[in-house]
Amino acid sequence: MPKDSVARYCASACIGEACGKLQTRPAPRADGEVEYARSLARVLRALLDHFEGNAAPSS
Repeated sequence: MPKDSVARYCASACIGEACGKLQTRPAPRADGEVEYARSLARVLRALLDHFEGNAAPSS
């Protein structure tokens, strides 16, 4: 992606968020691990949306 593209900026923001969340740990309560997994899944989903929307070859 071009350096000044909005898509690149958004993808970089998602990567930064994912790195931050990977450094945290689940909360020490009954549903802490489930919330943690969902949080990581949301970031992954956003990254995939950016990849599929911007990096897929055009037909």
